[in-house]
Amino acid sequence: MVVDDVAEKQMTDEELIAEGRKLVGTLERAQLELGRLALQFAPIGEPSVKTGVYDRVDRYAEEVGVDTPSMRNYRTVAHGWQGIDTGGFGFSVLKACLSIGDKEGFLEALREHTPRTRSGRWTVAAAVEFAHANGYWSHRSARRDSIEAMISTVKRTRHTIARLPEYEWSGHQLDALMSELTQLALEITTVREHIRESVPGRR
Repeated sequence: MVVDDVAEKQMTDEELIAEGRKLVGTLERAQLELGRLALQFAPIGEPSVKTGVYDRVDRYAEEVGVDTPSMRNYRTVAHGWQGIDTGGFGFSVLKACLSIGDKEGFLEALREHTPRTRSGRWTVAAAVEFAHANGYWSHRSARRDSIEAMISTVKRTRHTIARLPEYEWSGHQLDALMSELTQLALEITTVREHIRESVPGRR
């Protein structure tokens, strides 16, 4: 143990930074590769078609020893960049820029520019700033991002509600749950009516 401590103290700041960058690179490559593997294990199905795919994602996460939310996150990012050369970019940047429409053009533009970062590499903040400054994100795409986030939230809520019968409830908890579900049902009805009125053809 003493030998290890001495060895660590002998490393310069530059060496420590270099080692850290290597580990981060390894971690980000692993996250993306896990997503690609999860995508093969549980392929994305047709929209609105119940395929039981989430159960397979959960199973894959459990089998390999990763928490379910992280594995779903990895899989979503891998799917979003499927078929696109992402070489040279970390998982975090790809995740942050997942909703950009022209993904290939965006990455190509990043490759043609040198970011103003200490490492000389694209960080999440630098990539997002570049995307906004160069028109890769617009008001329309920002609004689409918000809508996609809401859809994801609703899907997660549905998944959670579907599992409620598996739990045992006390009388107080059951009353509180029923009250919240009633309020949620009212809000959902209101939103549905708003969508029907605001979107042509939705009747």
